[in-house]
Amino acid sequence: MLSDREAFREAIIDMAVTMYLLGFGISEYVSFHFTEKSLAEKRTFINDKERMKIIETINDEASFDLLDSKSQSYQLLKKYYGRKLLYIQSPEDYPLFKRFCFGRKVIVVKPDGDSLGRGIKPVSVADKKDLRAIFDELCDEYQSFIVEGLIVAHEKMRNLNPDSINTVRLITYFDGEKSIVHDAFMKVGKKGSFVDNGGAGGIFVSVDTKTGMLKSDGCDERGVVYEVHPDTGVKFHGYQLPNWDKALKLALKLADKVPGLCYIGWDFACTKRGKWIVVEGNAKTQFFGQQATTGVGKRRDFIETVNYKEEE
Repeated sequence: MLSDREAFREAIIDMAVTMYLLGFGISEYVSFHFTEKSLAEKRTFINDKERMKIIETINDEASFDLLDSKSQSYQLLKKYYGRKLLYIQSPEDYPLFKRFCFGRKVIVVKPDGDSLGRGIKPVSVADKKDLRAIFDELCDEYQSFIVEGLIVAHEKMRNLNPDSINTVRLITYFDGEKSIVHDAFMKVGKKGSFVDNGGAGGIFVSVDTKTGMLKSDGCDERGVVYEVHPDTGVKFHGYQLPNWDKALKLALKLADKVPGLCYIGWDFACTKRGKWIVVEGNAKTQFFGQQATTGVGKRRDFIETVNYKEEE
């Protein structure tokens, strides 16, 4: 992105120094636009290694599987999912799969323990004559996997990009007595992509936690900034998400529902009828979406929110 050779050389040197002194990786350096920031400004950001160090002190690592495993997460929180889910463990589960597909034209298939949107795809099951062959192919590809009902998104969410669900990550913290919504950002997919994750080219936008209005331009993991969605032309800043009060209520209702985990990033979708539902929970929620979208470091805010005692 830097056309001037001298500026590029200086950026490479600065990147190496930043990595050595502060521990930020190359992707973080690019995403956070560190070429434009002083050392003091960079120190206000939290890097991925420190994020995990702090989260592992406030969240019980033994409880991570409760959210990392989609099947376990569903069993724990299924009343908030707003759709059916089935865990396929072996080829012997075909009768269950066949029953699940009855009356459905499309299902969503997910690996049980993967993340970052990897392996998630819609599968047409409209032709029931091919159902056995579809099932066998999925078993060969995934061994074990999750099948879910397809979420039909609210019109306001589809307007941003009709090919993906477009989810909001609401981050909650439970201190043992009360729950708060700490931060929020949105993930929007691009044309032709079913998932909205950053690794699939998704665009992140900051969300005002009080109003549900998008309060920044969009950005992706390459550091590219988007005033409008490149495919739909919808302007991000100032775009109002639907029924935000319901999203907040759901987040606060869920904040203390997972034993051993007090800091959780919840991915929510808003359905066609305006109901907010859980897509998944993240026990190791990242800080890219909060920091890259606004250009503001969240290190101090995070540390103070979870009452983390820094080493002297």
